Parts: sequence; structure tokens; C-alpha cells
Amino acid sequence: NDAGGVFHKPAVELHPEIAESYRKVIHTPMDFSTIRKRIAKYRSFSEFQEDLILVFKNSCTYNKDGSEYWKYAKENWEYLDTIFTQVF
Repeated sequence: NDAGGVFHKPAVELHPEIAESYRKVIHTPMDFSTIRKRIAKYRSFSEFQEDLILVFKNSCTYNKDGSEYWKYAKENWEYLDTIFTQVF
């Protein structure tokens, strides 16, 4: 659940002030708008799943452990893992 829109667009688009440092740390950015653009191009569910996980992994990698963004990403990542575990 991304009610706050934190992951809807690229992080550097939402927060241009972090663009330089973000690009140094995150080499494969991912967000929900990019996933939506790619949706028809995924060849398997696992490719889609990897991109979803990457959204939250990137946030946890870039943001400080325990920060608001880190906690939000970690919570969503764990929820996603729970769904994938129950379905598969």
C-alpha cells in the first residue's frame, strides 16, 4: 500500500535535491510508474516480482536504517513477501 505516493514516481523526480547522491548509490532505480510502463513487456511473473522488490530494496539501501522512508519500504517489502509466499 503506497497511499503516500512515495514509490509512484522515480525518487529523483519526486526529490530532485537527492539526484546526485541517489544515482551514486542506486544503480538500477525502480518505481511503480516504471513498472506500469513495462507491464506488457514482462516475460514472466518473476521478472515483475523482481522489479516490485527492487522498489523497496532501493529505498532500504538508500535511506538510513530506521528512517521513515526505510521503515515504510521495509514494511511494504515484508507485506509483499507475505503475499508471494501465500500465493506461491
